[in-house]
Amino acid sequence: MKEMQIVNCTQHDINIELIDGSWLRIPPGKKTARHSSTVVDRVFRIGKIPISKVVFGDVVGLPDPQPNTIYIVSLIVLQELMGSRPDVYAPGELIKTVQGRILGCRGLKQI
Repeated sequence: MKEMQIVNCTQHDINIELIDGSWLRIPPGKKTARHSSTVVDRVFRIGKIPISKVVFGDVVGLPDPQPNTIYIVSLIVLQELMGSRPDVYAPGELIKTVQGRILGCRGLKQI
C-alpha cells in the first residue's frame, strides 16, 4: 500500500507533535489554499473609527483530491468547506512556549 502524502497548503511550516512525542515538519507546498475576499471600506463607524467589512468568497488554490493524499489548510478554509472534503485538515491544538511563541500543533483536525 502506498504511503500517505501530506500537502501543506498554507504559507508556513506546520510542525505536528506525533503520538510518540516526536515531531513531523511539513514545509509549505507550491499552492496556498485561501478564501477569496473583498473588503468593503467604511461600512459604518464607531465614533471616529471607520469600520470595514470583509466579504469572503470561494476557496481558491486547493488542489483536487488525489489518492493517498491529505491537505492541510487554515481553519477558516476548513470551515468554509463544511466537511465537503474528507481529505482536508487544519492544524490541531496549538502548542506554545511560556512566552506564547507557537512551536507546533497536536495532530490535525477536521470539521
